[in-house]
Amino acid sequence: MQNNYYIAVKQIENHLEISTRYHKKGPVSPNHWHDYFEFEMVLDGEYEHTVAGEKRIARRGSAWIMSYLDYHRLNCNADAILINMSFTGEDMDKEVVEFLSSVAGGILCEFDEETTEKILGLCEKARSEMLEKNPNYNIFF
Repeated sequence: MQNNYYIAVKQIENHLEISTRYHKKGPVSPNHWHDYFEFEMVLDGEYEHTVAGEKRIARRGSAWIMSYLDYHRLNCNADAILINMSFTGEDMDKEVVEFLSSVAGGILCEFDEETTEKILGLCEKARSEMLEKNPNYNIFF
């Protein structure tokens, strides 16, 4: 398993958290939902991701966005790493919040290696710019 992922757990202005999460083989979380939006993407290993009762295998490049209404659970089939971005809708455009909230079961997708690396880079850039409060850092909200 690769261990060169460097995005650390950071909460930024109570609106956003970006983190890498390392899991050992076994149950990760029971069925649950959140009071925030959640983007997750698998970086390494394998999960069984159950969304609204439907199971699927998630490997590197598998990603999902869950809204306040979606429930899901994770079981780790092999030691694994994912990136997690949790955010509220209060600073987002109303139409985006409404769209994300209207898609039952969240948005599930599979990215190729090039896109996975680009997303990982963008997450690191967002975290860095927000922590440093660079000009226009709040564009990510």
